[in-house]
Amino acid sequence: MRRMKPRAGTLVTAPEVSKDGVQQTIFEVNRIRRADNEVPVAFTPVAFTAGLTHTIPHAGAHQNIVFDHVETNKGNGYNPHHGVFTAPVPGLYVFFTSILADNNREVWCQIVVNGVIKASVYARGTDTRHDQGSQVMIIQLQQGDTISVQNLAADYAIYGDGDIYSTFSGFLLQQDFSEAGTVVG
Repeated sequence: MRRMKPRAGTLVTAPEVSKDGVQQTIFEVNRIRRADNEVPVAFTPVAFTAGLTHTIPHAGAHQNIVFDHVETNKGNGYNPHHGVFTAPVPGLYVFFTSILADNNREVWCQIVVNGVIKASVYARGTDTRHDQGSQVMIIQLQQGDTISVQNLAADYAIYGDGDIYSTFSGFLLQQDFSEAGTVVG
């Protein structure tokens, strides 16, 4: 067995005996455990950030908010014409939304996955001020699942301008390779 020199700051303790009787140091066991968790070669990077460049003064009930300014769209999952993200690969995803209510108005939005409400965002501007609501979700998606931010009821006002106050973002945290037909390597 080849001995490895531990990295600076690594604690090496007494040898550990594996099932087959081979002695390994804790350092070497941890190195092997880390290798088991490394990202496979076929990992598909997925990430997007989109913002709203104009105010929606009278949003419709259950209308997708179309975040029209796409800053990032790695994996092409976000559709800026419909405001919908479609998962290009199965996995664990993280999504964020931040919605700014227009001056003296309120807004109540929902994060919707495949037509099912998963989380809500509320903001109410008062005294000639705006207000911001936000939400973060971690959710398991299958390839083809959709997620969007929808306005709840008619006539809410969502603020947007070139400074991008209202946003919708997401990224793939961990790809799921357990589906049949997935080839790695």
